[in-house]
Amino acid sequence: MIRIFRRLALPFLLLWAALPALAFDANGIWYTDAGAVVRIASDSSNVTIRWDNNGKAYEYRGWWMHTGETFTYEANSGTVVGTFLSRDKLRFTSSKGTWMLTRGGASQSHSAPAPVNITGLWKSDSGSSVQVNSQGNQVTITFIDVKGNRRMASGRWIEQGRKFSYSGPGYPGVAIGTVAGVNRIDVAYGSKVNTWVRQ
Repeated sequence: MIRIFRRLALPFLLLWAALPALAFDANGIWYTDAGAVVRIASDSSNVTIRWDNNGKAYEYRGWWMHTGETFTYEANSGTVVGTFLSRDKLRFTSSKGTWMLTRGGASQSHSAPAPVNITGLWKSDSGSSVQVNSQGNQVTITFIDVKGNRRMASGRWIEQGRKFSYSGPGYPGVAIGTVAGVNRIDVAYGSKVNTWVRQ
């Protein structure tokens, strides 16, 4: 009996040990149980964390310790370590204590936003107008700068009506748009977070 168990268990143990660790996407909007809003933008090596709390904003730059699993940054309270507990749960730990964060408001104190139709004209806090058209799984974006010059980008829904990705010529990488409400989209591109407001 033990021989049979060893013969069957060993291949499964070897397969389990060879599986990669789960990696998560940190980009997006997170909420603390106390109601603070945390916007995170990351790429393969860097992480930018912006805390918005009681009308004050604090921005910190950090780096991945283990990409998609653990990152760290320096804040006024010292070194802070962010650790994924699941796709939608993060734990921040420092010498001052521990904070739990929930992605996109799915915590008990914040309900997840309903899917939003984002088709229409938006204004970016960079000054550009943004014409968005969503059809099926596709998202088409036209940026119109203050001089009237147009630049096109195309994308797709990651989570219909809530989160999409897009890219455009001349801009390496992918931007992630998170629908923060009927009249607001937060866009993370590299280490920058930009806000679009519906016109």
